[in-house]
Amino acid sequence: MKKHLLSTRRSLGVGGSVATLLLCCAFSTLSAQKWTPVSVGLLPANFDFWSISVVSADVMWAVGDSVMGFSGPTPANARPIVMRTVDGGANWDYRVVNQAVGRFAFDIVGLDANTAIFTTNRFTASDTRPVFKTTDGGLTWKTITPPNLAGGVFIHFFDAQNGLVVNRTSMATTANGGDTWTAVPAANIPTLLSDEFNLLSSTANHNAQVGDRVWIGTSKGRVMRTLDRGLHWTIAQATTPSENVETIAFTDSLNGVAATSGLNYSKLRTTSDGGQTWTPLASAPMGEVGILAAVPDAPNHYLAGSWLSVDAKEPYIALNTAGLTAGNWGPALIDSFYLRGAKFLSPTVGYAVGFSGKKADIVIINGVEWNRNYILKWTGSVPTHEARVLGSTNISPNPTTGMITLNLEGTISAQSITVKIMDSMGREVASRSSINETSVQFDLSHLPTGLYMAQVVSDGKVLSVNKVQVME
Repeated sequence: MKKHLLSTRRSLGVGGSVATLLLCCAFSTLSAQKWTPVSVGLLPANFDFWSISVVSADVMWAVGDSVMGFSGPTPANARPIVMRTVDGGANWDYRVVNQAVGRFAFDIVGLDANTAIFTTNRFTASDTRPVFKTTDGGLTWKTITPPNLAGGVFIHFFDAQNGLVVNRTSMATTANGGDTWTAVPAANIPTLLSDEFNLLSSTANHNAQVGDRVWIGTSKGRVMRTLDRGLHWTIAQATTPSENVETIAFTDSLNGVAATSGLNYSKLRTTSDGGQTWTPLASAPMGEVGILAAVPDAPNHYLAGSWLSVDAKEPYIALNTAGLTAGNWGPALIDSFYLRGAKFLSPTVGYAVGFSGKKADIVIINGVEWNRNYILKWTGSVPTHEARVLGSTNISPNPTTGMITLNLEGTISAQSITVKIMDSMGREVASRSSINETSVQFDLSHLPTGLYMAQVVSDGKVLSVNKVQVME
């Protein structure tokens, strides 16, 4: 059978280029379990989702565009499509945004049931990268042009009035709901290499946001970070310069994960200091991870999925309850499903978009086989394991030359816990079980110098992860 989906991975920036990849998938059963399809095939099969925005349990916006293979400037017939529900997925509005025809749509943010803004890019030197805003549920759209081509890729709003757009090192902020924009001074933005871009397979989960903070990855293994809503930026190396930071998710201002990719592989990284340093993790079980989504109010809980099958591993969606550490991956929530984007508002509210790999979902358009698109709604509840909550887990001394003490004060419940020391590959090198004390000691003097992780575990679930630096 002819393999059936052409999609694009877009290397973004001023004058960025577009590459076309062939995605292969095999037949597998789409199993809802915790995810319920609320739209099947409404977005044409030869189109692809690029971003979603979840406003509430009832209100969700999505944007997509055509994914036919091409090279050079954006085809004149490219058609951005915006979809919206205001009743939890029971009904959908489907709008071709005529003002944006001839452009690729990238990122969308919904401010309420009637207001949304999405970014666009034409990939020509003369393009001004406008954004498009609606205040009437998508019936009409206003074209708005942020300064310095900043409206070409990412958009995020911190509240109904204050937002940020990013196109590589062109950035702008708004304080009036996106009606006007102010350029971020170049002196406040890190300098990127000439061949360093925001390389992504979809915009939905490429960057992460918590409070006033935003993290964005680059094609040279680095992560750009702002602590003040985009006014000032720093940059840190998360992996080798030969790898691309594909997707990032943070559960709070300090703890996050990232997937980095090379040619047909992906690696996982974790941070506990807000993205300043990153530690390798064991590989994920579903192939090349393209999408990571954090679950708010569920510490260390992340959803992961792939949009590309690797080493005969058919993509599926799974949850990890321990910051993506090995051995803590749950069963497939959806199998044979190519995830394009996912967002959670809480352990009980979330949406995801992507396309199915099962044979019944093949659609033939002009003699070419494509995969039917799905919008899924989270109908379960992510277990937060509140029976045991850690108020703090402090380690001293850190760095250490041998003995460390973990302070576990602030715990509730008499349930016993286990503390594990893991190396950078996710292997257990020391542990103590059935701990009810407020502190526990480990002698790490026998371990090679390097970075380790101290995990506090209860009932098989990791409640906290802290870095430990062992020195000579």
